[in-house]
Amino acid sequence: MMMKSTCKILTLLLLACCCHSFGASESAGKGTRVELREAPSADALEQKMLAMSADGGGVLLLPKNSTITATIHSLKYKNWESTHALLVPEHVTVDLNGSTILLDCRSNGYGIRLTSWSAIQNGKVRVIHSEGSGAQGIWHCCVSVGAAYGDGGTPDNPSYFSKLAGWRMENLDVEQPFARATISIMSEAYQGVIRNIRVADSPLASNGVGLDWGTVGPLGMADELQPKMRTLFEQGKVYGTPCHDILIQKIRIGRLGANENDDYSCGVRTSGCYNITIDDVEIQAAAAGVAIHAGDAGFEYTLEPHRHIGHAGFVIKNIRIHQVYRRGIIIDGIADNVYRATVHYGHHAMLNPLTPGIDKALVQHATVVGGPSAEIGVMVQFATGTKIEDVDVAQFRKGFHLKDWSKNVSISQCKIHDNGSALVVTGSEGKPENIVLKRSHIYRNSNGIQAAEGQVKEIGDVYHE
Repeated sequence: MMMKSTCKILTLLLLACCCHSFGASESAGKGTRVELREAPSADALEQKMLAMSADGGGVLLLPKNSTITATIHSLKYKNWESTHALLVPEHVTVDLNGSTILLDCRSNGYGIRLTSWSAIQNGKVRVIHSEGSGAQGIWHCCVSVGAAYGDGGTPDNPSYFSKLAGWRMENLDVEQPFARATISIMSEAYQGVIRNIRVADSPLASNGVGLDWGTVGPLGMADELQPKMRTLFEQGKVYGTPCHDILIQKIRIGRLGANENDDYSCGVRTSGCYNITIDDVEIQAAAAGVAIHAGDAGFEYTLEPHRHIGHAGFVIKNIRIHQVYRRGIIIDGIADNVYRATVHYGHHAMLNPLTPGIDKALVQHATVVGGPSAEIGVMVQFATGTKIEDVDVAQFRKGFHLKDWSKNVSISQCKIHDNGSALVVTGSEGKPENIVLKRSHIYRNSNGIQAAEGQVKEIGDVYHE
């Protein structure tokens, strides 16, 4: 009896911990439930949500299948000016109930903007006009969390939006016909859930779901500025803010047509993040499928506890990419601006910009298909301890490409077939180390394993045909 009770207590504790990691420890909308009988204007909807938030929050249910057009405007929230089309305030869940929010964005600002412990669910969001925005993808995106670069305040007065917890977006159809992100998460956005999202075809959209670190204070990333940025960081005048502890699950992405560089058009892209789970993603077509980056600075300017964690805790699983124009799955841990600054501008990096890089990422249960000009199915560089399991890669110039500073990479139970080269290992500066291939099937490739630098150790049953 005591053993059963102990197991039950441990199970409950584990469930509580899992919920806390992904936005359920202080759930949005735990107060009253309000059902609207008529569709309000966007302004009236926002004011109603603000009033609910002030009264403790709740769930606001829109009339079924209604349509609301929201335009860019400014509002002071939590003593911070926010320019957006629609703000969902703290502890409010807006249930669209099959309704559609149209975003008419004729000046710079955010689209639908979430706050801590807020949520949006069960409907459609579509950008119908985009004009006069800044260059960052987060401007005019369908749904966003966090603050754009330069909009995070200062260390003495950080923006409310530079640190947001417990937000959620679920069961949404999103459409971004312009050269902007579809869903964008920036700054220290954490304990969040992005689940059951359908991203429409778009010839111009930069990504389906994008996560990016943010800035507090005048933190600039030009290579030549890095010596100055280090001084400002040590003086407490700037710091970076990483996204972390976010679940991205059950994402369906259509055809993203932009194909200007390696991963401008990307199904799911992260930069300068940690503890991110990407699970059950299907992409019809994109320049890149799933891309994990260290970003310009990596964790060079982050504060503790983030600083010592670094780029750890990535789980990428159950991925299906039907057509890749350039690269399928990218694991890339170089803090490139910081590295170039050390080479060309005398910057003395506080953290190594090359290694460990992306730390112990897990990639499993994926199918990645390229096409006539597709370069690489799975690319790993500046990463340590990467595990790749049960991945099927076909129709690329290179099925797998392991590059500089790839260390302790395990490739197991994979199918690598119908590529120009099955597996290529190169390293101009940091030679790949301890590359292990096991229990995999390699067939119908023009070339097999090409290891110009480093060694590939085969263990167990590796079938070559």
